[in-house]
Amino acid sequence: MISTGNGWIFFLLVLVSFGVCYLAVPPAQFISRKVGLLDKPGGHKAHDKPTPLLGGLAVFVSVWVTVMVIINYGLLGWNLQLQGILLGSILIFIMGLVDDFQDISPAPKFIVQIGAALIVVTHGVSISLFIGDNIITYGLTVLWIVGITNSFNMLDNMDGLTSGVAAICALLFSIIAFRQQDFQTVVLMGALFGSLVAFLRFNFEPSDLFLGDAGSEFIGFFLASSSVAAYYLQYSVLDHLPVITPLVVFALPLFDTFSVIVIRLMEGRPIWEADNRHFSHRLVALGFTRRTAVLLIYLVTLTVGMLATFITKVELIDAILLLGHGAAIFAIIILLEYGSESDPERV
Repeated sequence: MISTGNGWIFFLLVLVSFGVCYLAVPPAQFISRKVGLLDKPGGHKAHDKPTPLLGGLAVFVSVWVTVMVIINYGLLGWNLQLQGILLGSILIFIMGLVDDFQDISPAPKFIVQIGAALIVVTHGVSISLFIGDNIITYGLTVLWIVGITNSFNMLDNMDGLTSGVAAICALLFSIIAFRQQDFQTVVLMGALFGSLVAFLRFNFEPSDLFLGDAGSEFIGFFLASSSVAAYYLQYSVLDHLPVITPLVVFALPLFDTFSVIVIRLMEGRPIWEADNRHFSHRLVALGFTRRTAVLLIYLVTLTVGMLATFITKVELIDAILLLGHGAAIFAIIILLEYGSESDPERV
């Protein structure tokens, strides 16, 4: 079993996942072109050439191979929760793959996502809210997993955006898990982190390979499920507050999702209708290039997310100040956007 005394195993699994993903990218590109699974330019899309969409396959294979290697060498025990997360991720990946080949309407997608989330819940993974009602906690767990899955799918609107933000979130969860002696989460998040860092080599602008829905939804589902299964109270100074840790880590994707939903509702449009109203597009409307907009979002994700690494180690007043600091960052962003007369639809 992994311990803090041999943290080198974390770097080893990151290296393994990095290497597997890096080697899996060329076959994924070849297969994507062979079967005609290409994202063509047009509409709200910024790329100017057909781009392979099977990047998610490389990430999926890399994460699975790395986790299986760690289990095979006895560094992580097989358990019911781990089984649920991995089985649910298979279902989500397959659904996303079908969606990449032929667009699936929102209703069937939600049904499959709920089904995958229920697989996780029935394998012993659920949110701890200390309310003693399993039906409520199970329902909130399903809502959380489905919500975060779709947040990362919606975030995938610029080269390297979802993969980079997800890599930062995975790294933050790894740090938090190490401090909580939660080595299952260390392995899961380390495997995802290494894969995404390798994938970014091909996905950052100008991108040679896209995640596709299979990749973005798998990443969101894997992060959401693992975040619920993780420990936050084992070595905490506070009693219950640290359970909000995932909210802080995922603050940026959640901010993007909720702001887009509000804008679409105010404009009387369906919330699932694609547009250029995302945070990244609004930054470009303010004058940022696409690259700098993506880099700024990385920085916001890291800056706010790092606050989560301290929540378990401070007193209540300090935790409140930390959360206030994160809220202030988003308040500044909203004021900057509100004060601009730029129209994101011109991006």
